[in-house]
Amino acid sequence: MPPIVIRYSNLEAEFDGTVTLEQQQPSQTSWTIGRDETCDLPLPLDHAISGFNSLITFEEGRYWIIDQHSTNGTRVNGSTIRSGERVPLEARTRIEVGQTTLLIKELQPLEITESQSSPAMDFWQAEDVEVECIHIDLESLDTKTFWFATPDRRPYFSYFQPGQFGLIEVEIDGILHSRAYSISSSPARPYTLTFTIKKKPGGIVSTYFFDRFQVGDHLVLKGGPMGAFTCMSETGELLNSKLLFIGAGSGMTPLTSMIRWLYDTVTSCDVVLMQSARTPIDLLFHTELSEIIARKRPECFRYLATITGDLLGFGWAGVRGRINGDLMRSQVPDLMERDVFVCGPNGFMQAIEAALQDLGFPMAQLHQESFGSDSTPTETINPPQSGKTTSIPTSKPATTTINQSIQPAQLQQTTQADSHIMSNGSTPSIAVSTATKTKVMFMESGESIDASGSKTILELAEQAGVNIPAVCRAGTCKACKSKVRGQVEYKANCTLSDSEKNEGWVLACIAKPLGTIEVER
Repeated sequence: MPPIVIRYSNLEAEFDGTVTLEQQQPSQTSWTIGRDETCDLPLPLDHAISGFNSLITFEEGRYWIIDQHSTNGTRVNGSTIRSGERVPLEARTRIEVGQTTLLIKELQPLEITESQSSPAMDFWQAEDVEVECIHIDLESLDTKTFWFATPDRRPYFSYFQPGQFGLIEVEIDGILHSRAYSISSSPARPYTLTFTIKKKPGGIVSTYFFDRFQVGDHLVLKGGPMGAFTCMSETGELLNSKLLFIGAGSGMTPLTSMIRWLYDTVTSCDVVLMQSARTPIDLLFHTELSEIIARKRPECFRYLATITGDLLGFGWAGVRGRINGDLMRSQVPDLMERDVFVCGPNGFMQAIEAALQDLGFPMAQLHQESFGSDSTPTETINPPQSGKTTSIPTSKPATTTINQSIQPAQLQQTTQADSHIMSNGSTPSIAVSTATKTKVMFMESGESIDASGSKTILELAEQAGVNIPAVCRAGTCKACKSKVRGQVEYKANCTLSDSEKNEGWVLACIAKPLGTIEVER
């Protein structure tokens, strides 16, 4: 008898039927679901479904489903699950992927021997994996590239999109720290995974890597590859054969991953890469980009480096000054036909965006990834509760408060000066000042902390010794996404969808607690 029997239907494609998932070999304990034809359960062509969307796995004596960091998520019994989250399956569990509905009809337990209990996965996906540092390159005076491999040196890192990032966990002086770093290697080089890390003043993790991390040291990759900053479409094709990459500082990391992939796979493309640096020694991957990639495939790659600061005695015959509209217009005459990918400090990205707008560039073709935080305008967003959406008008920028009350009741609202606060309760609510004492309870770790409302959940977690992954600290990368019960206030420049906000998800790096809240960490 097959281990899994599923009834499926897709009203848009006008089909339904029953499918069985069987073990192709005795050691098989997981099955992939997605649009890719190589999946164990290939779904119909639907742009809302990722190539490898979800994974069904048998662990700890039962079946689970895991979202594989898909673009549009996986819904289980009506609720969207987190990327990488493991949710148990039972008979009659309903799974929705794009326009396709899957209903679990039968589940037969597997008999797993000791040798099968921890099978080696064929590629890096949603599971945690320990890796070893096998090599370190010094890229500049404050930047190093760290090469990692699995202990058994398997070709493990082939399943990620160039431009994505990975979440790492490392122990420093007895304390676990998590950070997300962009991958600089190409998935076409599957035996190793590289992270290029810039040492930041006061940065605990980046300083540890630059000063103390050595070949032979180990760390844990938490979950699979993440992020949507990539030149690839969901179908595995280029978004546009004509691309312009613009980077500065650490922003060169995901761009170089994409460049390396395009070069490795001999993809037919027309790519212009612009890199801006303060001095010649700050240019990352300069030799590789100029003397190997651009020189060997000049019909596909053009590389332009600009220096904005002191030459420090270096002989530099290249371009001087910042990347601006005039430079883009002169160097890339067909700019309007290209998709543009920009990554770097926020100020750098804002300047590029403004220059493109002044040129009349079609902004739907602009893709951005940022590292760092600048103040940005905010707006009021009120998620629907009890099936009803309430809108609060505002005449000036305001902060956003998402409320998932510990004791649900009727929604009420109140305003105060520069913030809008939504509160559930049977009596009229009272506006809470951000200076009011708050209490945050971290439910999984059992820790709690009292603090003023000026600190974010992430800052309070770090103060309490609770590990919450984080990288951008600006509400963009989603690495710190956490579920909260209670009132929180945060700036509206975050990347959460309305459905995620309504389900109680917040970005801990920009969310500030109001009163007592519970955090599932």
